[in-house]
Amino acid sequence: MTRTLMLGTTDPFQFFHEPSGSIQPSADGTVGFDAAEVLGACKVRVDRWREIAKTVPSTSAVMAMAAEPPCGADPVSISADDWRFVATLDGRRTVAEIMATHEESAFAICERLHELALAGYVELRAQTG
Repeated sequence: MTRTLMLGTTDPFQFFHEPSGSIQPSADGTVGFDAAEVLGACKVRVDRWREIAKTVPSTSAVMAMAAEPPCGADPVSISADDWRFVATLDGRRTVAEIMATHEESAFAICERLHELALAGYVELRAQTG
């Protein structure tokens, strides 16, 4: 079982469950986790958020598809799911509004935006609020 830690929010702390295996609780119903492993995973997640924040500074950011593909870019084919995602990058919606239209975690949405921005397909248009 993988747990996705949500950081940088004023919402109540919560984990989102993403099944990826089978963890069996002990007889008393508890599930043990290695503290060093959990803290290590948290550090990795915080470091990744810091990288993402360089291109997606906040949920009030407005992202849009770049007017031109990156110089020298090969033709791009995308899945229907990816098409629905990039179609929301209209230069008017904030990252928070984009998050509300997809069933992915905030981290997953911001990571997708970050990767698209690094590749030159998406750009920051504005910061609201």
